[in-house]
Amino acid sequence: ALFSALISLATAPLVPRFPRIRSARALAGYVSVVIWDIVVANLRVARWVIGSPSALRPAMVEIPIDIHDPAVVAVLAATVTLTPGTLTVEADPASGRLVVHVLHAEDSSTVAGEIRDRYERRLKEVFAC
Repeated sequence: ALFSALISLATAPLVPRFPRIRSARALAGYVSVVIWDIVVANLRVARWVIGSPSALRPAMVEIPIDIHDPAVVAVLAATVTLTPGTLTVEADPASGRLVVHVLHAEDSSTVAGEIRDRYERRLKEVFAC
């Protein structure tokens, strides 16, 4: 942790401006949701793989997003990728879209809605963007 903090401080001048955190409470809530989703997704993916992998319905899902700050879009993309069973393939703040590969999707619009509601909405509350 100390080494990570030192590297972060040393490389801070090289990183583009990151938006100001508007609410520490919202940030704590966001982190809680992400950790919970990672745990639940690990269990879900394990069940799919051990159970019946042939029943999986992988899909590429295009998600319209309202965040246009590149740093916050990167946080959103990283969050999606950290969650087992999903992988951000493309994140384009200019066009306002995120393309995600999903290991199993019953309905693309449901996947998009969950990502927008669970992550994007909360990120907009966390950051002043």
